Amino acid sequence: MILMEAVLLIKEELCVGCKKCMDKCPTNASIAYQVQGKNKVKVDQKRCIHCGECLEACDHGARDFADDTQLFFDELKRGTSISLFAAPSIRFNFANYKRMFGYLRSLGVRLIYDVSFGADITTWAYLKAIREQNLKSLIAQHCPTIVNYAQKFRPELIPNLAPIHSPMLCTAVYMKKYKNVNDKLAFLSPCIGKIEEINEKNTGGLVQYNVTYEKLEKYLEQNGVNLDSYPETEFDDIGCGLGQTFSRPGGLRETVEFHIKDGWIRQVGGPEHVYQYLDEYAVQLRQGENVPLLVDIQNCSRGCNVGTGINRPSTIAAADKINRLKQTAIKQQSSDTLLKQSHSLFDLFDKELNLQDFLRHYEDKSQMVSQSAGVNSK
Repeated sequence: MILMEAVLLIKEELCVGCKKCMDKCPTNASIAYQVQGKNKVKVDQKRCIHCGECLEACDHGARDFADDTQLFFDELKRGTSISLFAAPSIRFNFANYKRMFGYLRSLGVRLIYDVSFGADITTWAYLKAIREQNLKSLIAQHCPTIVNYAQKFRPELIPNLAPIHSPMLCTAVYMKKYKNVNDKLAFLSPCIGKIEEINEKNTGGLVQYNVTYEKLEKYLEQNGVNLDSYPETEFDDIGCGLGQTFSRPGGLRETVEFHIKDGWIRQVGGPEHVYQYLDEYAVQLRQGENVPLLVDIQNCSRGCNVGTGINRPSTIAAADKINRLKQTAIKQQSSDTLLKQSHSLFDLFDKELNLQDFLRHYEDKSQMVSQSAGVNSK
């Protein structure tokens, strides 16, 4: 696994020290310095929450990120037994994802699960925890960047982070504990921040590889892989319900609203909004004011479908077109059929799953931030 200290990278020879990355960073996770009299900016990894804003802001190609794609393929070639699961957004980022599954199976990947199934477990667990533990207000934690922010900069919010694993980890727990999968696990991922969740001491080391879409696409291209040469293959799980819509903005909110008709559920998205909202939420809690039952919150304004670890379109117009196509595809699958499947799955989960297996704990990392060398140069 990539060490989380080395996720956001700088190509020093391309950096011109323009400080656009510093201006966009919500946590001042940048350090300005000089090399032979020339200004440069690097990432303060202790303050970084992996929101991807510096990647977006840099127009000199000086920012990059590390993931586990190369390690994943190297270990497959060495014969390591690996199964994987793919985020729901796989459907909207790879038109031929089923053929990609065929290619990966040809390299030795054993099982392929849909994290949409894990999202159904997550929703079931949220609802069960709210009812059984009489929880008053939860901040959804499926976005690791949000968890990062709370643990590093708003530790007073840790008690309000949902005590349930993300869909990725719920899938991993299910595979390991309920299906006895002993392989190493890889996550096909739209998110650079998942590497920190994978490395968290409270997530049990269940997942070994964060394989982002962007790096996966580059690997296929650089190695001349023609996916049309491989057969289409399906997921190995039993199917999903509304968890399939989890990757779009408000996906969790819409699912929970089906089950809690009168609950106050707040949806917030985009780095320009979410961190200010969490700061205000903390004030509301401190003052004893009313707060939502559930805050469905994501760093990425267009949800995980256009996450930090995808190949980003080169223009705003292209990004808009791709996003509209993805949203249309999701809406076509957000039908009564998916709702019925969710109800059926929840009945199955009530019979077969133990809520305790899917609980998540958090770490106060604010001391690490206070010791950081990061400076605010704005």
